[in-house]
Amino acid sequence: MDYPEFRKYQLIEDKSTLASGYQDEDGNLFYVEPGFYFNLQGFKDKRPEEYERILAALDEVIKKEHRIVFTGNFEAPFVEKEGFIYREIEDITDPLGIFFEDKSRGSDYGD
Repeated sequence: MDYPEFRKYQLIEDKSTLASGYQDEDGNLFYVEPGFYFNLQGFKDKRPEEYERILAALDEVIKKEHRIVFTGNFEAPFVEKEGFIYREIEDITDPLGIFFEDKSRGSDYGD
């Protein structure tokens, strides 16, 4: 998939996964799973004033960790790569103090 936020990186082909792979100018590799991107877009929608800070934090993590899979759920990732670390959106946003709650409720049964 083509994610506009990551166009500044070189797209890498990896037919072994559905996630988009990228490489930065320093050779750091990372993958963005669809679930992570969906969550990232949730922050863009709910906290647009903080979106650039989140993207800057992603850049910092990429440079610091070198091999990353940005996953929707680290307990069940789409991408399994030896030597890579796994980060969910909250791993990026929580240290920045950027939160939003999903206040939707499935039903009022039991109230």
